[in-house]
Amino acid sequence: MYSGTYPKYSEKLDINIENAMLISANLITYKHRNKFDLSLPLFNNKFVVNHFNKTKIQIYNPNKKYLLSFKGKRYLYGYGSETRNSLHYLHDGEEIILLTTCKHGNWEKYKDERCDNDNTEYDKYDYDSLLTNSIFCLVPRGRRLASYRFLEVLRFGCIPVILSNGWLLPFSEVIDWSEASIVYDEDNLYMLTDFLYSITEDEIMKMRKQVYVIYNNYFSSFQKIVNTITEILKDRISPAQARPHEVWNTYPGALNVDFSFSTEMRDFPFYQKLIEDFEFRNTYVVSILVSSHQPNFSSGSNLNRIFLQCTDSKLVSQIVLIWLSPATPPISIKKLHNIPVTILHPPHKDRGRAKFWHHAVYRNTDAILSLDENETIIKDEMNFAFDVWKSFPNTLVGYRAYSHNRIISAPEGSNIKNIVNNLDTDPGNRYSLVATSAVFYHKYYNYLYSRLSNLTHDTISRYTLKGSLCSEDIPMNMLVASITSAPPIKIGPRPFLPLSDTFSTHYRQIQTDLLENCFIELVDNTSTTDFPDFPLIHSMVRADPLLYKDDVDINRKKYKAMELVA
Repeated sequence: MYSGTYPKYSEKLDINIENAMLISANLITYKHRNKFDLSLPLFNNKFVVNHFNKTKIQIYNPNKKYLLSFKGKRYLYGYGSETRNSLHYLHDGEEIILLTTCKHGNWEKYKDERCDNDNTEYDKYDYDSLLTNSIFCLVPRGRRLASYRFLEVLRFGCIPVILSNGWLLPFSEVIDWSEASIVYDEDNLYMLTDFLYSITEDEIMKMRKQVYVIYNNYFSSFQKIVNTITEILKDRISPAQARPHEVWNTYPGALNVDFSFSTEMRDFPFYQKLIEDFEFRNTYVVSILVSSHQPNFSSGSNLNRIFLQCTDSKLVSQIVLIWLSPATPPISIKKLHNIPVTILHPPHKDRGRAKFWHHAVYRNTDAILSLDENETIIKDEMNFAFDVWKSFPNTLVGYRAYSHNRIISAPEGSNIKNIVNNLDTDPGNRYSLVATSAVFYHKYYNYLYSRLSNLTHDTISRYTLKGSLCSEDIPMNMLVASITSAPPIKIGPRPFLPLSDTFSTHYRQIQTDLLENCFIELVDNTSTTDFPDFPLIHSMVRADPLLYKDDVDINRKKYKAMELVA
């Protein structure tokens, strides 16, 4: 993490690194070897232990009380003392709150005439409250160039003001810190407040949003810091698949964008604003999971109705059947209608990956509509949901929604703070998941779904065999939410879940119990889980077609058939 200890704090390493790569939290800009050595953030053991606790920082708070704040040690002598000893000249007790204390180490031996007053003022302010209510937060050098304060400031969504000449900021090889921090010359300290007052509100908002992006993507947990190191090294080793700076410095960050999937930014759901004249393809693929023992494609069957609606849609480019049925697909299936039909046979051992199978058949599409074979759907519902998806391509757009209802303390022996204990399977406006029996999503999520851990896929397979109707709902919704930090989108009008009408109360309870237990298993294995932060977020948004059920001329309604569904 750093070299040198009391009393010399020398930057010189005690070992000869020869041709080894140096990864350190205390690199000096003019000494590090570019694109070889790597800068870390300085963090302590407490941060490592609590790495599974993700802090949600607030992007916008109009009631920030302070322009600039700092609360920390004042060094009375030696390395790092000069800058911190000068901070009291800027402190005004109103918009500029810069507090230092002498109370550390053998301070009484070296105390000066300011110490008692500084210590008294220091104790008046709560540290967390100060960071929460400040626009800018000072990160001055301590005994070393790096400071624990850097991560703490980012965690509270405060814009860091760096006073540490020569410090190479963490991961600066890929992160553009000029968009999320102020690096200020220590020698011009007394001009700092005038400079900060000159920054406009628009510039402040852009920087605070960027602090949110950078912290949550790369610094919010110990695991993310480790992952960022490995991803930087991967980009060095494979420059042809290296992610550009735009990917590293925009949502959702490089850890969620794998150029092994594609080196074209248009093949990801996140970068429409970065690509000039970007438009999504105006067609989509319908993927149907077929798992019944005797699938029925005859006239009047539900599968045949889906085929007819796809043909009538004009926007469906092809149909993909995910064939899990023990029956042999009928030869005539590809000749039923004019839309090309492809049949995929996932290996039986990959049942947990089957529904969202990553396959080259989806290469020439952006959007996939995933359906179960017993799902009822009409053309207008499909096309309207596709229109909505094009406005929200990074998330799931579904027709039925439900909520993880209440959170309780984890059982004894669990390493996470909260788990889902029960699921709300009653109709309501508040939801956090959409049912994957009918859902639009971007093809990239098939790739990410296939890369979830074997433990996750084994859990999905096991609960599917137990008869759970919603085994794939949980990991797919959690996967997308963990990347977007946003809820899915619900399409209306639709009945809530088929469970309420189709099945008995006893069967509904079985389904609820299965879903609840599946949730707990997927979240509670903190050493191996793909979702340590429990990413699901509630929403009450519902996308309805324009003029739905309005008393106007029916010819003005683009999706008029949707009125009949409810």
